[in-house]
Amino acid sequence: MKKCSQCGKVAMYKIEGGHLLCLDCFHKHNSIVQQQIAQLTAEENFLIGQMEAIAGLPLTFPRHEIPQPSPVINRNINISNSTIGAVNTGYIKNLKVNLKHMVHTGNQELAEQLQVFTKQMLKEDFTIEIKNEILEQLEFLSQQLSGQELPKRGIIKSILNSVLIAISTSESLINIWNTIQDMISNLMK
Repeated sequence: MKKCSQCGKVAMYKIEGGHLLCLDCFHKHNSIVQQQIAQLTAEENFLIGQMEAIAGLPLTFPRHEIPQPSPVINRNINISNSTIGAVNTGYIKNLKVNLKHMVHTGNQELAEQLQVFTKQMLKEDFTIEIKNEILEQLEFLSQQLSGQELPKRGIIKSILNSVLIAISTSESLINIWNTIQDMISNLMK
């Protein structure tokens, strides 16, 4: 596992310059960037106002909306009387949205299988890092299959193999995943 260049926790993100960051440090980094953007935007709005005052044309030019920071929420999720730990709920939320899109585009059976697989995978005795990696891959896979954008077939094939390797110790998950792979293969034809 690669470590965060700032605090030594498990890295989840890579930013400019090749620095690896954990979720906390990435959130802090993004908060600082957002504050800088908001400050620059406010300064730009001020300068537009100054130009308007000099030209004698008040409120002529449009102002930029100042972006508001969005909070990151991590929660511990309990499933079947066992604490999973700090699973990134953002992946789960996005996965649910993508599965709804899949149902609306006529892939209800595949969406149901992905949901069954996800619930079963979260019950397995995998590390938090592996669960988050699989969730991230499932989120991307479901987005690709939801019809929101043109599927990237090479990446989808890579994810199908990667998830299979990650779950190789669970026979029940392998059976569900094989069904999912067959359904996706038929979709991609």
